[in-house]
Amino acid sequence: MAFAQDPILLAELSKWCKEKEVEENHGILLIGVPAQTDVMFIEETLQTVKAFGRVRVRDSRSGPSSSTILVLCECREVIDPTRIPPELLPAPGEETWKVVVASAEGPVSEFSKKLSMFLSEEGKSMSDLQALFTQSGSTTSSPESIIRAVGELLEKTSKPSTDASAYRRLRTFSGTVPTPTGEESLENWMEQARLMTVECECSEREKRRRIMECLKGPALDIVKAVRFSSPDASALQYLDALE
Repeated sequence: MAFAQDPILLAELSKWCKEKEVEENHGILLIGVPAQTDVMFIEETLQTVKAFGRVRVRDSRSGPSSSTILVLCECREVIDPTRIPPELLPAPGEETWKVVVASAEGPVSEFSKKLSMFLSEEGKSMSDLQALFTQSGSTTSSPESIIRAVGELLEKTSKPSTDASAYRRLRTFSGTVPTPTGEESLENWMEQARLMTVECECSEREKRRRIMECLKGPALDIVKAVRFSSPDASALQYLDALE
């Protein structure tokens, strides 16, 4: 069951389960399911494995290739990973579906959690990373190989600072009325800030930093309150609070 213990896939399963409020030890991640596969067929195929029991599809998203999807399913009973096959053959002559379930050793590792968080902040997904391993034909994902792959992924998708999305610093904004000399009005500043958050291809963390660095006074206090109450708030949520 080496494939099912891949830290990239375990982290993807863990994150997805949290998003859909599925208990991790009830969750199944399927990889390689053809994009147009019927939900009922997926559920019936899984239920041919007695250890799964009653299963329902909870969500799907794009897979490493354009012709396949990832599928999140939920079992009614707690899954025993020692009884789960690493692959399923939906029908004779078809490609197998890879099966990922939570490890018997317990929750996903700290390394996998940090990897998932880092990719999210950089605007990438586990599917992007897994696609690199698929292209290279690699079936193992040690921490060392994952770190190399992350570097390759960021290098492929990063753009030189000379392109149209290069960083332009926002003017200082305090939210004080009347508008102090040297500051933008709320309307003008907000227009530029929203343009930056939409068009800039930097990470969400970097967008939040760029907004924070130009704020002061009441405006800064508002955003600090948002960040305190919701640490994962996006840059656009910062701007919504200021409006």
